[in-house]
Amino acid sequence: MNELEKLIHMKNPIWISHSESGKETINHEDCLHVFPRIIGEKPIGFVSEATRESGNVIINNSVLVDTLMI
Repeated sequence: MNELEKLIHMKNPIWISHSESGKETINHEDCLHVFPRIIGEKPIGFVSEATRESGNVIINNSVLVDTLMI
């Protein structure tokens, strides 16, 4: 719930639109400011990715939660 409250009170949008490609990317600087790293520095070669794509998942809700918790 804290993450949702932080997103609501952000001054800048978390997603940035690019006019030439029509795609949106995450604003990493603002994200790191609002959600600081807990574990430490990012390992060498580690890549962060985010998407706003959506889809439907036809699965029982408890099975979905179990799958995501692994």
